[in-house]
Amino acid sequence: MQKWHWLNGFLLTIIVFWGDGMHSQYNPLIHAYAADISFADISFADSSQAATIYNSNALSINKSDLGFVMPNKKPRFFHDYITEIKEDSGFTIRIYPLADFSYLKSSRQIDTLTLYNNTRGLYIEAQFKDKFYITSGFEENQSIDPVYIQEYVNQHQVYPSKARVKPFKTFGYDYAVAYGQFTYKPHKQIDLSLGNGKSFIGFSHRSLFLSDFASPYPFMHIALKSKNKKWHYSYSYNWLGTMQRNPEFSTVEAVFIPKNMSVQLLSYTPIKPLSISIINTNIWSKQSDSKITPAPLRSFQPLPVASMLYSSKTNACMGLDVQLLLFKTLHLYGQVNLNKHTDQMAFLSGVKTSWTAPNFYSFLRAEFINIPALMYTHSSDQSLHFDHFNQALAHPLGRDLQEFFIGGSAKYNRLGIDLDFSYINTSSDSTFLPLHYTMNQVDLNTSVLNAQRINFGVEMHYDINPKYFFRVFTSYRHRSFAGTPEGVFSLGLKSTLFPKHNRL
Repeated sequence: MQKWHWLNGFLLTIIVFWGDGMHSQYNPLIHAYAADISFADISFADSSQAATIYNSNALSINKSDLGFVMPNKKPRFFHDYITEIKEDSGFTIRIYPLADFSYLKSSRQIDTLTLYNNTRGLYIEAQFKDKFYITSGFEENQSIDPVYIQEYVNQHQVYPSKARVKPFKTFGYDYAVAYGQFTYKPHKQIDLSLGNGKSFIGFSHRSLFLSDFASPYPFMHIALKSKNKKWHYSYSYNWLGTMQRNPEFSTVEAVFIPKNMSVQLLSYTPIKPLSISIINTNIWSKQSDSKITPAPLRSFQPLPVASMLYSSKTNACMGLDVQLLLFKTLHLYGQVNLNKHTDQMAFLSGVKTSWTAPNFYSFLRAEFINIPALMYTHSSDQSLHFDHFNQALAHPLGRDLQEFFIGGSAKYNRLGIDLDFSYINTSSDSTFLPLHYTMNQVDLNTSVLNAQRINFGVEMHYDINPKYFFRVFTSYRHRSFAGTPEGVFSLGLKSTLFPKHNRL
């Protein structure tokens, strides 16, 4: 087969997924804080399809597989990557199409309104030997969404987990996202990364420290591990933003006030089934006397715990993540997180079990989360709240909640089903409570005090191409908040390399 036959696949990918009239929905890039962790103190929640960027095995490609037709004459489209190449020099590249072409029907929608998601985009992975790794992706999106998504956008001024929007038709949104990461491994125990993406800390479905819910943000990351793999250290510095305009500006439009976040993580695995991690997350202000200033130098300090000693221009949280694996299939885990400024503590506990058989895999997990009313907030400086462009950095709903979640998945060959149920009780929520709301504003909203939120979803899908989870699916989601129900049915075609955040 000719060396550049892969180019045909790339051109076809562009034609099919970038045609006129196609629309889209964003799938975020996820990066881990530590690579090659045998017992994941940092991992991807419920994502058997989410590839770890640092895993070189994910890019182990056989050059004889190039082209659209395999030696067995089966169409490549149904069982292999559409576009991939591996050179003898050690250079490897894969290109994945990103898509979500789906029709939706909501019980609360206007009769004459058609709801849909329509996605086009590409995701690229590249590797050079065992030293350099590059990932990059982009999506262009237009959608007309159910009422609860419209309520979120109207209140937060941003599409959930994606980006700021501009109007599309009468009730729709247009938004685009780009993300990527460059990683250099000077040594097998050292990772250095720069990029624009997001992270998830924990083995859980939710996270009390950092989830992959908010929009992508620029980051710098360093990961170290000991030779015996018992100790792992990670440091990440992130550049975030607020939706507050700078009151003093000389340009046509005032810029949004920026802020920074640093994360230090130290993990110890005394025995393989047990992992204990100390995690320190810090928000740093870049505003002083109505002016944007550089972040303080102390914000770059890499030591866990040290940030808890500072009191000015920072909002610090510190906690533990503990995981225990029993009988190879039963996973017990928990998190606690303390906010220094408010002296309030959140906690999470969960269990996950899995079953496997030839051509079959399934799992079931249950979690309980408690987040107090002032967790992640700062009383005197709204820019120090734990959020990014009005989206919570930890739990998607922010704070002041108790949640019970149960979810599971089963897959046989290419046929699968996903189920999830959550019950959330909150005492001061206005549909969705942005962290930048003050408690005085919340107290004025007395009509939804002690409101309950019920969310149930089921999806059935068939993988047309299991390599990048290109599938046809149908789903139903029932959501009720403060006595107002909404049921959403959907049917469509999508590639699901990354999790979708519609369980609001």
